[in-house]
Amino acid sequence: MSYKVLIVLLAAAGLSGCLHDDDDASPDNLSGTWVQPCNLNNDTGDSQLVINGAEWIMSETLYIDAACTEPFISLRLETISVSGSEITLSNGTLATAIDHTTTGMFMTLKLDSIATAFNGDQVCGITTWEVDKEEDVGSCDDLLFNLGETFYDIYKVENNMLYQGDGTYGSGDTPKERPTSLDYENIYQRQ
Repeated sequence: MSYKVLIVLLAAAGLSGCLHDDDDASPDNLSGTWVQPCNLNNDTGDSQLVINGAEWIMSETLYIDAACTEPFISLRLETISVSGSEITLSNGTLATAIDHTTTGMFMTLKLDSIATAFNGDQVCGITTWEVDKEEDVGSCDDLLFNLGETFYDIYKVENNMLYQGDGTYGSGDTPKERPTSLDYENIYQRQ
């Protein structure tokens, strides 16, 4: 194959991702992989969100060090997420309501010392914690979400960025406690 044909094919493939209308908040526009890099706002964790229609899978790795080279725990949260109506926020921004129902929660420890401590404390009732062994923690009362629980949020897609609700302005535990503003610091970038 000639280099010119290869370059044209690569350019066409690269541009195909630019054909989406970022202001369209349809589920098709959300589908794909979104990432938050480590050290975003001095946070020592990175996150990946994979959206396939109503299925959202968020994976996060937390690190001991600011350089994000020594992971100590990985989490995976699976939800079925249903977009609702468009809402106007107090600052006039349009966002979309979304309801996330938890369908799976998993944790993987990355350090022997953490596994030993978790086993000793029987975290989530589990005594078989091991490094790099994923544990199903969906029925763990010690965690923020429980299987089948629904939490209420908002989102907006703009310029290949996914903004979600700012938890300081609404807990999201009930529809009335849905966030009323967007979090402009913890942003997911489309990949």
